[in-house]
Amino acid sequence: MRNFFLLNNYSAYLVLDCPNDKESNYMHLIDERVIAAADSGIRNQAPDLTWVYLEYTDDMGHRYGDSPKMTDAVEKLDKQLGKLYDAIQYREAKYKEKWLLIITTDHGRDEKNGKNHGGQSPRQRSTWIVSNKKLNNYAHLDYPAIVDIMPTFGNFMGMNLPNEVTREIDGISLIGKVSVAQPEINVFQQKLDLRWQSLDTSGTVKICISTKNEFKTGAQDQYIFLQEVPIQKNRAIIDISQYPSDFYKIVMEGKYNTINRWFVKNAK
Repeated sequence: MRNFFLLNNYSAYLVLDCPNDKESNYMHLIDERVIAAADSGIRNQAPDLTWVYLEYTDDMGHRYGDSPKMTDAVEKLDKQLGKLYDAIQYREAKYKEKWLLIITTDHGRDEKNGKNHGGQSPRQRSTWIVSNKKLNNYAHLDYPAIVDIMPTFGNFMGMNLPNEVTREIDGISLIGKVSVAQPEINVFQQKLDLRWQSLDTSGTVKICISTKNEFKTGAQDQYIFLQEVPIQKNRAIIDISQYPSDFYKIVMEGKYNTINRWFVKNAK
């Protein structure tokens, strides 16, 4: 693997070169500089990981919402991202490399006019994800989210993460095989009622719990193995009376991936 290189957000460094204007066109000019730097970086340095942040569409969305201005901003964004994809295809063709491209946004907009966000409505909570790779059955059958991006590029880059890290990851890879998804938990009468979606019918699900969150302070959680059940059952009810607690970290480990949920008694 080449030396790790992160292409960060250049916007803060370019504001002085792009004076503000009432229509915020300066933000588009900053994005153009960011794209030019990213294009050059991909073609010439080929970092292991490149992160690019573009601001103009967000600015137009806040100002004008659903409008011709927003449509124009998206068209500008499409051309910019096309330059990045051209750079990726250049690397793939000339150097026989394999590249993963993921494009997303950090939030949606309100249903009324497409301007604001921060609430819990479907449009505000919805984010789209675009990739140059064929996505797996989890991506098509469920509702992928931003948390799925990190395990996706980790999978693509062959990162071998230790168990104590894997157990903390909320997302699921959007490429490759996936065993389990959509965990649901309920604790009642000293029993753990656990359900999941099986996306691969082979193998089993190993269920473990921890009654503490030592990982939070840099220590390692001590997990207790509870049960191993066929994955296609999609449910397990387990007696946990031996482990009384107001807090549980529950981990479900399938053949191809691990998922988790927390239970906090009387959580609001």
